[in-house]
Amino acid sequence: MKPLSKILPLLFLLSLALLPISCENDEDNYTGPWHEVPTPGGIGQLNSCYFNSPDDGWACGHDGTGEGKMIFIHWDGVEWKEHEYPGWFDAYGTVKKMDISDVFFTSPDDGWAVGFVRLDNDDFFGFVLRYDGNDWYLFEKDVTFYEIYGISENDVWFIGNSSYDSDLYHWNGTEFEYYNLNPGNCGLDAIAFGSANDGLAVGYYKYVYHWDGVSWDLINYDYGGELSCVAYDTPSTAFIGGDELRRWENGELTWYLDYTGTYNGLHFSHPDEGWMYGGEPVEGIPQGEGFIWHWDGAVWTRASRPYFMFPWDIFSIDYNDAWAVGIDDHGNCGSWMYVPQ
Repeated sequence: MKPLSKILPLLFLLSLALLPISCENDEDNYTGPWHEVPTPGGIGQLNSCYFNSPDDGWACGHDGTGEGKMIFIHWDGVEWKEHEYPGWFDAYGTVKKMDISDVFFTSPDDGWAVGFVRLDNDDFFGFVLRYDGNDWYLFEKDVTFYEIYGISENDVWFIGNSSYDSDLYHWNGTEFEYYNLNPGNCGLDAIAFGSANDGLAVGYYKYVYHWDGVSWDLINYDYGGELSCVAYDTPSTAFIGGDELRRWENGELTWYLDYTGTYNGLHFSHPDEGWMYGGEPVEGIPQGEGFIWHWDGAVWTRASRPYFMFPWDIFSIDYNDAWAVGIDDHGNCGSWMYVPQ
């Protein structure tokens, strides 16, 4: 999930160190490997997705009609099916708006989702959902989280939904522990772990915090710009994207690329298999034009994508098996499956 303040597609400029290939971006004649899959939900946006296997995936988001509809869908290997709203908040009033911002699994039988709900009386609160292998249930109410990363069932981290502070919460199997890393630095965008003793949290002002299993330490900041995504490709190495692309390696930020746009989402299934999305300025298109990149263990290579594909999250399941979710050119919830050619 990405902070709600971002606008798709976000912008970036090609770096000379990244190797481009031709892109079939003609909306009517695209013949590349990304195929749009019919997605329930209608007008709205998918914020996040997570796949336990090629036939077990979840995606979540928010409705764009203002009718309070829940956008939570499941992939069974054949099609997406809506998970119907089971009435979690009926005791508090009529749902006016619901946004599920992130979904994450530590195992096929342990899933987490976070979001917020606004009722017709304008009461507003956040919530945590949990999956027990059979169904989702309301786990916690009156919390404000927007992103999740789980290492194990009793080792799960959450970013607090704050625009001003770096709020982190840790589920230890009994309770949520609160961490405020640096008050007033305008918040965190993304968090990821290579292991229980190696994690990174990134955000505004290019803040980068490192978790060593005991404490969070500030290792970078720059008053200007933003780092909005992070993902580990091995247990000890990671890429960090945003206004630039950085490399976490050997305990240091050892490599980065500067450019005038942004990289906005990363995910790896293996050290030599991963995907990244972003955008670059295009004359005559104020919001820019999005692009997809593939990691082969050595270099990032520009991949083709449909013109009408605007990702908000990307997920690499395995070699040649990936998904992107977001919004399509008609303002509807969209999902795209990578089908190698």
